[in-house]
Amino acid sequence: SRIQIKGTEADKRMFYTALYHTMIMPVDKSGENPKWTEKPYYDDYYAIWDTYRSSSPLITLIDPKREANIVNALLNIYKREGYMPDARSGDCNGRTQGGSNAEVMIADAYVKGVEGIDYNYALQAMLKDAEVDPGADHEKHGRGGLHEYLKYGYLPYGIDRAGTRTIEYAYNDYCIALVAKGLGRMDVYDRYLKQSQNWKNLWRADYEWDDVKGYIMPKDANGQWLDSVPWGKSKVYHPLIPYTPITKVAPWYLPWWSTFFYEALSAEYSLSIPHDVPGLIEACGGADTFRKRLDMFFDRKRYNVGNEPSFLTPCLYHWIGRPDLTSDRVRQIINANYNDKPDGLPGNDESGAMSSWLAFHMMGLYPNAGQSYYLLHAPLIPEWTLELSNGKTLHGVLQGKGTHFEKVTLNGQLLNDARLEHADLMQGGELVFYVSKKRVEGENKVFPSKKQSVSKAETTSFQVGNNLKATLAPCGNISFTLNQQHRTWPWAYAWQADTLIFTCKEATYKIPRAVVENGNGFCWEMPSADGAIYEAKGTFAFISQKALKTLQEKGYFIYDGITWRKTASTNDTIKVRADIDLTEMCISLKHNLPLVLEMRNNPLGINWRME
Repeated sequence: SRIQIKGTEADKRMFYTALYHTMIMPVDKSGENPKWTEKPYYDDYYAIWDTYRSSSPLITLIDPKREANIVNALLNIYKREGYMPDARSGDCNGRTQGGSNAEVMIADAYVKGVEGIDYNYALQAMLKDAEVDPGADHEKHGRGGLHEYLKYGYLPYGIDRAGTRTIEYAYNDYCIALVAKGLGRMDVYDRYLKQSQNWKNLWRADYEWDDVKGYIMPKDANGQWLDSVPWGKSKVYHPLIPYTPITKVAPWYLPWWSTFFYEALSAEYSLSIPHDVPGLIEACGGADTFRKRLDMFFDRKRYNVGNEPSFLTPCLYHWIGRPDLTSDRVRQIINANYNDKPDGLPGNDESGAMSSWLAFHMMGLYPNAGQSYYLLHAPLIPEWTLELSNGKTLHGVLQGKGTHFEKVTLNGQLLNDARLEHADLMQGGELVFYVSKKRVEGENKVFPSKKQSVSKAETTSFQVGNNLKATLAPCGNISFTLNQQHRTWPWAYAWQADTLIFTCKEATYKIPRAVVENGNGFCWEMPSADGAIYEAKGTFAFISQKALKTLQEKGYFIYDGITWRKTASTNDTIKVRADIDLTEMCISLKHNLPLVLEMRNNPLGINWRME
């Protein structure tokens, strides 16, 4: 191996398995391509959206010649088929997921000095993505919604993956700007550096949710923010649902790639601005507020270790001068989610994405893909040696006892901001990570930040969720079918003054008495987000007392604007059916609340049964 490590047998199994997984894809098929003969040729980019953040940078570190071949294969595909792929398999470009992220791979190779690539030709391929709409092939390659992106500076809601694409196109534009500047194309640099700020066009600064203000949120083509969005694309039924930073479910007939964000939520993507973290910190209200936001994001379980858009998030503490907190979070995440057993990865490895993330962090460094530096923190192994492609070696060693990250030196010189430039890494030497058993609760003097500071008086821990949940005895389970996926969660309720506290899974719904008594619709916020607290404006899993009374007196009632008619009844229940789509409900008469014991045949993809 190019990397030798010391550690436990479990450490070695995890680390070397991670390296193996990273090197599997894409696959070198040079000489096996039935369409053309140019070499190199790689297939099975599955997909660049998954791999550009950590897999490609790890290959660059281990074997830069292989990474050059992978990039050159992308350029050969561009030469023959007109666009570089985001995904490719079976010698065909496949589905795009977010941005045109081959741009990040090229920029990463360029800023790290990877040789053997025609970067002028690469810039041409990058500009093709950024300036020529692929038309009907927008799910195959290029930038879908490019016309709207260039016209508005964002993708309006209704275009597939509008939120994801806007955020990632902005980063892709930044990567174009980096390469253009290096090649002396200042006209291109100026334009694309400006476009890289387009993420701010979907930043809703006044939107407050979960004790946090400011999120990436949907906007229409007229520039209006959308508090509610259409539920799917049915030509018959046109319901609206509230859009919040954790809204993710969609009707069964709407594929997941047609939602506003792809494989992540606003709560996650709102922290995923890798090229402008200082701008993100400013948008969040400054370093103090940003620190608290990060703490709550992790403590309230918003972080998804198995999802690539959150890969950089644990390292964001670096930008407020607290890489020790980065170190703490990374250790916590790995200990809770990785091991050397068959289930030792926190999700689909996706061509080595989860594995490369692990390998980097076990060594105590992590790249910001497309940029020239690594963020440093305390390694999870005591010692490692990296054999560099230029014949030099970099030796990393952990010094001290404990897990608190104190400082890091390169060849005896203190690295004040816990960052290491790739060019300095390639000179080799000894990287010493110092740890201790103490913790720094206020401002960290060891890691001064040139741009941001953290106040000494800030709170360092936060209470999660609502402490009322501990006092609620479970009433039973509710089995949801959400878009054909089955979930069973406990539920309970109790009154607190004039507010009904209804819990399901780890979510809490605070429902005013006026809504319980006179509400005219459901709260459709789903309980899948752990720790969520909803100020509900509708009933959850029950109908209002007024609606029940109307049903008993007239044989029908109106809820969410839909007429529900009685079809059958017993002493304990009333069954109703919706006029518009034949959705059925079974409503309890024997509980303190008129619980909806069963919802079925719902074309929105939300059904349940209460036990």
